[in-house]
Amino acid sequence: LTGFLQQYKSSKNTMSTYQGIIQRMLNSINKPLIKITVEDIKKYFTSLVNNPVISNTTKLQHQIILCSFFQHCKRIDLHSCIYHSKKQPNPIVLFHIRAKNPVPLDEEAQIVKEHEYQALLNEAKILRDEIILRILWDTGCRVGEFAQVTIKDINMEKGKFYFHGKGMSGRGERPRHQNTKMQNISLIQKYIKDIGLGPDDKLIGITVSGIQKRLKFLCIQANIRPLHPHQFKHTYCSRKLLAGMTCDEVGVRVGTSAEVIRKTYFHIVDMQKSREKYDKDEEWM
Repeated sequence: LTGFLQQYKSSKNTMSTYQGIIQRMLNSINKPLIKITVEDIKKYFTSLVNNPVISNTTKLQHQIILCSFFQHCKRIDLHSCIYHSKKQPNPIVLFHIRAKNPVPLDEEAQIVKEHEYQALLNEAKILRDEIILRILWDTGCRVGEFAQVTIKDINMEKGKFYFHGKGMSGRGERPRHQNTKMQNISLIQKYIKDIGLGPDDKLIGITVSGIQKRLKFLCIQANIRPLHPHQFKHTYCSRKLLAGMTCDEVGVRVGTSAEVIRKTYFHIVDMQKSREKYDKDEEWM
């Protein structure tokens, strides 16, 4: 397993996902790899595909990673029994998994509106939830980066977060610093004291999925449309660009190329009206 993972130069989150998929299969079958049979894999994978709770995207991800793993271990028999492509169709139709293409959001839907953000804050009765909302809004970080932040990654005096950035073009992590308001640092300090966290403890202490579930719950409580953490990045980038920052400057802050910022993250729909407000709110940049 270690040898298989070492060939990938990806972020820690990606590596953890790959390892979890393979380990789940090994634990379920409960046999050494050398003793696993084709029937074992078919039975395991059939159970996985038939699980209605698991999305097609996740099932397809399992299929791709397991096939790559078996190929790496030279267990072509196990690879072939679940592999499927147009050129090499699998005889088991159940394994012809197709992930649904996500419906693209329009320009306006990409943005977390000011009133939506305030409604979420009003429903954040737990201090951890308020911190999650404020940091996503004020830094535009990826939710995976935020989940990995430890106490020692936060410079309390300067109001800076140290994010271990997502890998890009096989180059691994792109660490970077990002500012946040001192008001948020005060909340974080209170939270650390209340919970009793140490330097090596993670600030939030829940997974990416956990953060997504908390946001979903807060949206329901606030009676607003469902929002995803990544929409806060779209909002952050648009706010900064409208406040006069360049695509290069914003890209350095969020760990994304200037070209992607320009093509993907800049939305002016329903935000131009708020430009004066954002201009006044940039003293902490």
